[in-house]
Amino acid sequence: SEAKEKKLLEPKPSYVYFYRREGDNDYISVLTKELTDYLLIVIVGEGTTGQLVISGQGEVVVNLGKKLCELLEGKGGGKGSRFNAKISSFKSLSKVEETIQSFIAPTS
Repeated sequence: SEAKEKKLLEPKPSYVYFYRREGDNDYISVLTKELTDYLLIVIVGEGTTGQLVISGQGEVVVNLGKKLCELLEGKGGGKGSRFNAKISSFKSLSKVEETIQSFIAPTS
């Protein structure tokens, strides 16, 4: 599975990002169950309908969620280890990975 491939990566990645046009809630829950020890970002959908789910530890989950919502014209929220949002634009999808990296990169 896609989740198993990510678990085999050495060193362990600082985050795991998946985008799938035809993903659904089952797809999202399998990933979140299998990748509990990771900062996980999952985006599904296309056009004007989609979903963003982030799970992980600490404040980064909600803060990154808000940032990606701005980028993807999403509405949502979260607390604790989970952030959920509905997305209405995929125009900036290509900037997602860059946004994640700049958000979690250690600032020196």
